[in-house]
Amino acid sequence: MVRALRRLGLVAALGVGFSVQALAAATPKQLVTEFFELAFVQRKPTEAALKFIAADQYIQHNPSGSDGRAAFISGFAAFVEKGKFRCEIKRVMADGDLVMVHNHCKEDPSNK
Repeated sequence: MVRALRRLGLVAALGVGFSVQALAAATPKQLVTEFFELAFVQRKPTEAALKFIAADQYIQHNPSGSDGRAAFISGFAAFVEKGKFRCEIKRVMADGDLVMVHNHCKEDPSNK
């Protein structure tokens, strides 16, 4: 997935800038899992961003990308929603507020 996203000049730093609504009653692991599931497994990054990412709090750590929810949406929506992109969560690990998603994503599942 990282290779595919780097082609777009984006690498997501998930967990940064969650909205107040999303933070209400969930652990960091639950938030990240729900976000990743909606954005990349269900292929709905726009819906996930609107639900989970605060408008001005998302920080893009790739110097080629821009900060903010709108930048996340513009960077990921076309690639994930309209392409052949497929993603599967293998495991999610958390230590306090640090969360890591081990995933297997492909730009085109027909490529072995």
